[in-house]
Amino acid sequence: MSITPILTISAVFNGYSLPEQQISSVVGGYYFRLPSCEEKEAVLSTIVHQTYDDIIYQLT
Repeated sequence: MSITPILTISAVFNGYSLPEQQISSVVGGYYFRLPSCEEKEAVLSTIVHQTYDDIIYQLT
């Protein structure tokens, strides 16, 4: 049996705490394995935008 971990992210936009969202364990695992570098920051930015853009659009 394989157990797939559930990874969640959270963010704050203009002082408003956005709800936690689940992300793919594959994407999350890739992110956590990266050393600190510009690529890691770009991956995090992409994850956050993919996850929260619709919610942020509704708030603005």
